[in-house]
Amino acid sequence: MEGDIDVEYFDILKSKYPKIYSIPEDVEVVSYGGKDALKNTQVLQFMLSRLERVFITFDLDAEREVKPKLESIGLSADKDFCSIGIDQHGSECIEGLLPAAILAEVYAENVKDVAALGSANSSARRSAKSNLKRAALEKFKRGDLTDNDLKEMQKLMTKISKTF
Repeated sequence: MEGDIDVEYFDILKSKYPKIYSIPEDVEVVSYGGKDALKNTQVLQFMLSRLERVFITFDLDAEREVKPKLESIGLSADKDFCSIGIDQHGSECIEGLLPAAILAEVYAENVKDVAALGSANSSARRSAKSNLKRAALEKFKRGDLTDNDLKEMQKLMTKISKTF
């Protein structure tokens, strides 16, 4: 998983929605600390040589940077890695798989952070994005979601579980 928040989503799915979480029990879900870690192919190859099997996920908005690096070391899309998100602006990450109602609530409750996403100050944008990601996770954690609400998460779980 790209980051700690992504891992938390998987932990929530595993504990609250076991019907959706279809990844085998013996598979460990860990964060690798962000897309830049995948760009150092020498270190990545070393780590991969020490593991029996891996499946790497990253945000869809990083696919152009990450996919060629992974393919250059012999990994294949959908067999060894996949991107997470929906192909529309602002949804190219795990939060893009959330029901629109959760995101609408988060944005309505965090108007200042939403406004800061348009700031010329990159630090303000990063902070706002981080705050919104954390707020969405908390809303997801407290929610009582239906199978229909989780349909995009279900697709991701199915894709990943097929590889193990």
